Amino acid sequence: MKRIGMVFHVAILGVWAFLCVCNNGCAQSVRFDVLYSFTNNPESPYGTLIQGPDKNFYGTTVSGGWGYGTIFGVTTNGSITTLYSFTGGVNGENPQAGLVQGTDGNFYGTTQGGGSNNFGTVFKWSTNGSLTTLYSFTGGSGGAYPYAALTLGSDGTLYGTTYGGGNSSSAGSVFKVTTNGFVTNLYAFSGGVIGISPDPPDEGYPTSALTLGPDGNFYGTTTGSSFTVETENSGTIYEITSNGVMTTLYWFSSQFDPGGDGSVPIAGLSLGPDGNFYGTTDAGSTNGFGTVFKVTTKGVLTTLVAFNATNGGASRGKLTLGNDNNFYGTSGSGGNGYGTIFQVTTNGRLRDLHFFAGVDGAYPVAGLTPDGSGNFFGTTSGGGSNVCGTFFEVAGNVVFTAISSFTGGAHGANPQAGLIQGPDGDFYGTTGSGGTNNSGTVFKVTTNGALTTMVSFNGLNGANPYGDLAFGNDGEIYGTAYNGGVNQQGVLFRVSTNGMLTPLVPFGNAGTGWNPYAGLTLGTDGNFYGTTEEGGPGTAFELATNDVLTTIHFFGYSGVNVDGALPDGKLALGPDGAFYGTTFWGGAYWNFGTVFRMLTNGTVASLYSFTGGADGANPRAGLTWGYNGNLYGTTEGGGGNASGVVFTVTTNGSFTTLHSFTGGSDGSTPYAGLTLGGDGNLYGSASGGGGGNYGTLFQITTNGTFRTLVSFNGTNGANPKGALTLGSDGNFYGTTVSGGSGDGGVIFRLVVGGTINITLSNGTPSITVSGQTGNRYALDYTDSLVPSNNWVSITTNTISSNSQSYLDTSALGISNRFYRLRLVP
Repeated sequence: MKRIGMVFHVAILGVWAFLCVCNNGCAQSVRFDVLYSFTNNPESPYGTLIQGPDKNFYGTTVSGGWGYGTIFGVTTNGSITTLYSFTGGVNGENPQAGLVQGTDGNFYGTTQGGGSNNFGTVFKWSTNGSLTTLYSFTGGSGGAYPYAALTLGSDGTLYGTTYGGGNSSSAGSVFKVTTNGFVTNLYAFSGGVIGISPDPPDEGYPTSALTLGPDGNFYGTTTGSSFTVETENSGTIYEITSNGVMTTLYWFSSQFDPGGDGSVPIAGLSLGPDGNFYGTTDAGSTNGFGTVFKVTTKGVLTTLVAFNATNGGASRGKLTLGNDNNFYGTSGSGGNGYGTIFQVTTNGRLRDLHFFAGVDGAYPVAGLTPDGSGNFFGTTSGGGSNVCGTFFEVAGNVVFTAISSFTGGAHGANPQAGLIQGPDGDFYGTTGSGGTNNSGTVFKVTTNGALTTMVSFNGLNGANPYGDLAFGNDGEIYGTAYNGGVNQQGVLFRVSTNGMLTPLVPFGNAGTGWNPYAGLTLGTDGNFYGTTEEGGPGTAFELATNDVLTTIHFFGYSGVNVDGALPDGKLALGPDGAFYGTTFWGGAYWNFGTVFRMLTNGTVASLYSFTGGADGANPRAGLTWGYNGNLYGTTEGGGGNASGVVFTVTTNGSFTTLHSFTGGSDGSTPYAGLTLGGDGNLYGSASGGGGGNYGTLFQITTNGTFRTLVSFNGTNGANPKGALTLGSDGNFYGTTVSGGSGDGGVIFRLVVGGTINITLSNGTPSITVSGQTGNRYALDYTDSLVPSNNWVSITTNTISSNSQSYLDTSALGISNRFYRLRLVP
């Protein structure tokens, strides 16, 4: 049995032989198998729910789905359904705000990131599941990062805020958008300026939705500068007309003022029955836990409640007016430490209704939604049986019911790293989230897709492992977790093949970096070498066999420190015993990254600085050695189409761009590095582009001949970020960060080249061909290879199953015959 791309010769009356004569004239087939689909349901809802005409509730989650958040529906009995999964591309990512229903019956919302410019989006979603991106924020004067929900104006237009952009201060903006996506920027905040007294006219950085007042104007809050100081920049309350006339009504005092009125109002305002507005601050005042306040339309503010460690604090959800004319809300701290549900009267009497305990939910950041009968429904961003949040009901008689828990996926979700093959033939990998504590997992998977979760991280022993695993000389598995540990800045860990995890070194201690994004590389001395993303910015370290970590290099930014910054890719061990790698940032051209060589003592020499042009920009992955002794890699950005490149660089820094991604069928934004195949070609993945912007798998020769092998479609996976692994069976194995039947990513096998098997049945060749189901193949024969185009077709057919067989009855009486199998359009 041999792979397609070869011609097979059978001596009909004698012993057969195989003759490889075809490298360019025969197309290779590709078979793609999904081995395992991770489940990643909605998790971490931040926005307030909205009740639809069908009495079900609708909302968004900031994560889950394909890793970029979801739109979900939930019935009053707690049945949760994923209705839409964001992909991180043009449709946006990580929505923090809830939905609003327009006059046309559709729902409208925002995503804080993604879109065609990666500054967030405005979208329209229909309950039939279709989503339309109405507007992609452009940054600058166009605004950026809309954290807040939209508000429906009396004119049927939607109004909203952005946290960034607007003008050169990038302090946010107010905008309006029609239901067909036409955006008008109404106002750009000036931003708080440190050291200026009195405060500037406005402070900016709004995170809350606007509230429509009885006068037809809108009222809102800003959080102020992120550089809060003693008496300045702690947020404002403002009024804005529908044509953009802004009036600042009130400035909050510093969060450090013990007798102050609170600071940093993250939540929006709620109109009370008396015509005044009510709201909360996240911090400040007497106890430092924030306040509940009342403010008139003229800007006269009264502090009603000063939260403390017991009755609540850090209230970030908008207050909700009940049928009894009292307000109801949530706080993210206080009580048992997991947050509270409270009632507050318009004269400031506060009553705690529920203290969250973790199991029933934790850290509610959204407000409550009334059902019209005096009961309220809401969500928590964490806690519950799967630590991914809960959906709850609180009745007017203060009966609290945790109805359901967001699951996140017990076997893990969103694998960003590639796989490694163990001596047992199984593959080992990590998921960046999910698991029993929603902090990621280490897993083992067989070639037939049987998966075993070996470790579920819990935060203290690590969280969010993004890098590849590595086997040590002791037969144990070593890896890095980006977060977690005693300093919450990452961990080096070891896992035995029976699943025993040992945290070795916490990052963030004096003299170390923090947040290791890449995996480890075993050196010739038996020690591991790796990098951290932060702490230098970025470091290189050595982990000795006695588990002692030594920081051997601190990266710089640019200028004199042209070695770069933010080394995200795994180091590649060279034949000279040195390590070769990339940095995402820094270099001679400031922010486009570098290629470097590093000795085991930490001495770094820069080989190449990316310019951000045709040579690419910001390599996220490490390098791969070719058979010719040159290094090969990818950049996430840059190139002729600003979609990334494949490049080669020699050990003396001679650089060549091999392919510029177009963002079309070839893919875009390759996060992962390349893998050298047994045929001498390189294989890799692009996280975007392809048929539905779900990414691709590709092959590229060392001279730059490029071929797309697989275009992901969501169902078979989406957005691969880990490198491919060449298995001992000659096939490639890998992961996608999202997609699959469970929307949590997949583990897949890629067979490059189908197979052809020839047996004799009563002297007649029986030819069995295998390939990817659904592909169209041509099976040809010739009795002489001279001339080379003397081929006759036996059949041209679409493979309806993994293999099909044919009898070549025309071969009777023929002593020699050659066969080939071609992939055809």
